Amino acid sequence: MSLKDLKPEIKKALNTMHVRIFIDFSILTLLAAIIFRNWLFTSEWPAGGDIVGWISRAYLWKNERWLYVWRPWAFGFLEGIHLIDFFLSSIYHICHDPALTVKIFMFLSFLLADFSIYAFVYSYSRHYTASLSASLTYTLNRWFFSQFTEGHCNIIFSYALAPLVFFFVDRMLKNRRLKNVLITALMLSVMLTSFHMECLVIYGFFLIIFIIFYMIFPEKSGTLFRRIKNFSAFLIPAILTALLLSAFWFLPISMGIKAYYYSVRFGYCIEDAIMFSYKNLIDAFTLCAIESGGYKSIIDVYKDLSLPDFPINSFLFLIYGLAILTTLFHRDRYTTFFAFSALLSMFVAKGPNPPFGYIFTWMWIKVPYLDAFRAANRMSMMTAFSHAFLISVLTRDLMKYIREKRHAEKKKIYLEAEIRGENR
Repeated sequence: MSLKDLKPEIKKALNTMHVRIFIDFSILTLLAAIIFRNWLFTSEWPAGGDIVGWISRAYLWKNERWLYVWRPWAFGFLEGIHLIDFFLSSIYHICHDPALTVKIFMFLSFLLADFSIYAFVYSYSRHYTASLSASLTYTLNRWFFSQFTEGHCNIIFSYALAPLVFFFVDRMLKNRRLKNVLITALMLSVMLTSFHMECLVIYGFFLIIFIIFYMIFPEKSGTLFRRIKNFSAFLIPAILTALLLSAFWFLPISMGIKAYYYSVRFGYCIEDAIMFSYKNLIDAFTLCAIESGGYKSIIDVYKDLSLPDFPINSFLFLIYGLAILTTLFHRDRYTTFFAFSALLSMFVAKGPNPPFGYIFTWMWIKVPYLDAFRAANRMSMMTAFSHAFLISVLTRDLMKYIREKRHAEKKKIYLEAEIRGENR
């Protein structure tokens, strides 16, 4: 059999689901290995503003002290159980090296971010290239890289797992089987007990809006009251099951055994919010990096996390802007929700800076506990989620346009050949 005869068979095999997903995951894994080559293939410690605090948690993993309901944390204050220590402890018992444990965990979190956004987008689009473009957008942005230079392990893990939480919630909304309810409850429990507190508030808030959008844009007709009643029949059991699985975390807190940062007295000055917020909407929209404690003496994360002599901000503004415009052609609940989320999170991420900075300042003063979240730029994690999804929609539309144009050209050539044959 010649190579020409094999070509259709190879093309057919490459288009099968398992082969194509394997190829895409191999590309993402190889790319991650290239990015993290110095972490994976050297014995040096990673840098980062908080990295030493995470490496020093080895004393919790050695004798499973992370299971204590009440114990001191490496940074000097007390806290309860965090499920993220389960994953760190599991890696530590394999490699027995605290620094290597953190490096492996952060590398696996990067891969998890790739795969989780891929799964969420593929469940919507059923398009491999669109899903791959979403993964690249979600992980290869400057804000996400700045979390690695800061050593924010829990924020990175939260960012990585969030699309998977949305994926299972969405699947439960569309298919209300008991299995989906239980899996969603488990994911919500992991979210509640392992996410960084600021990430928990951000993703929890947008998850509620995601469910509200599902009620506003239902797949089946019916009154709003009836839809709410039907949703409550499986949402309430899922939430109660998640709380039951998270009892080791919220019961001590409900009895007053809680870390200082859970206290209503804990908070920052508005000047801190100015420092950790975007100065303008363009930086927030294009996902610039502004947290620069970890590698401050080596790299300027705002200027240097980009291609030299290339207008990266203008390019990203154009691409993300085109992605937002896809809502003009797709007005389903997914595109509408993510366009809304991108715009809302972008405005909050700039904090008290103009335009409309006075709204944030008013909320900072009036809304309880908001002053504990000084790093308003972390709302960018939802902006990145939204951009990744909308980029996948744009990619799918462009691929469809190219395919249809090629088909039209082939059809035109075929018709012209037939006309010439008839004239002869």
